[in-house]
Amino acid sequence: MLPSSTITQQPFSSWTRSSIPISVSFKSRLTSLNPQFRAALVEAKPSPNPPPLSTQPKDESLKIHPLPIDRADDIQAETKAMARAVNASVYTPELVASRYGSKPFKVVGRAFEIVFSLGSFGLKLLWEQKNGVADKNKRIRAIELRTIFTKLGPTFVKLGQGLSTRPDICPIEYLEELSELQDGLPTFPDDDAFECIERELGLSLDSIFSTISPSPIAAASLGQVYKARLKYSGKVVAVKVQRPGIEEAIGLDFYLIRGLGFLINKYVDRITTDVVALIDEFACRVFQELNYVQVPAGGEKCEEIQKIVC
Repeated sequence: MLPSSTITQQPFSSWTRSSIPISVSFKSRLTSLNPQFRAALVEAKPSPNPPPLSTQPKDESLKIHPLPIDRADDIQAETKAMARAVNASVYTPELVASRYGSKPFKVVGRAFEIVFSLGSFGLKLLWEQKNGVADKNKRIRAIELRTIFTKLGPTFVKLGQGLSTRPDICPIEYLEELSELQDGLPTFPDDDAFECIERELGLSLDSIFSTISPSPIAAASLGQVYKARLKYSGKVVAVKVQRPGIEEAIGLDFYLIRGLGFLINKYVDRITTDVVALIDEFACRVFQELNYVQVPAGGEKCEEIQKIVC
């Protein structure tokens, strides 16, 4: 999948994880795993709550409550956003198997890259352990592992982020270094991000935003964020753009990791947990994060209404 983006209108100084996003989404069509950008500009505003207009027919038992025009527009916008979410890829083992099972050269090339990077790292650990210098070099190796995960891409960045919260698995030096993967990540070219926005909307940046930061204000494993001001409303927003080709890369990695999980389940008796099931659960969560247009869980109603302008 290719870059998508979300624009959040909450004040930059008050953003929290628990806050409800008011967003502009530039969402690619995930189902095809196709490198074509597709997007919608979504602006949210507080939901108007006027008293319902009613007309009273001759039959006193029947009352008609027509929707306000603004509310009808909101429902149409929400329907369009929900349709985009439905078109998003949902991870299944069959999906990655059908996509990469017939691409042996790509699979072998990526497998070699991963094995070479992590294998050389593992050999260093074994050599240092044998020579009694493993404790002395923990910080050096932790930095090296963080660098390897960063170079290997989003899937391994996500893995590193997970390990950074597991003191039962990693020494303190590794926890500290891997925690930098939460926000200290390299960016991709700004030209690619801006081209994505324009291609998705079919409009120039100048016609969408009165201002937009020339470089990202933050970068994460799946994308990077720009600060902008919507031209037609004047509202300050955050534009989150997904990394180019991210779904393709993540899908291939999980195809390989899942194969490793089968080998572990079959030959490593000391591990009694179903490793493949854990990998599938992790992959599902990552694919869900790729969907920037999401309906609230359980059908709950958002306090803000999304209005699509496209």
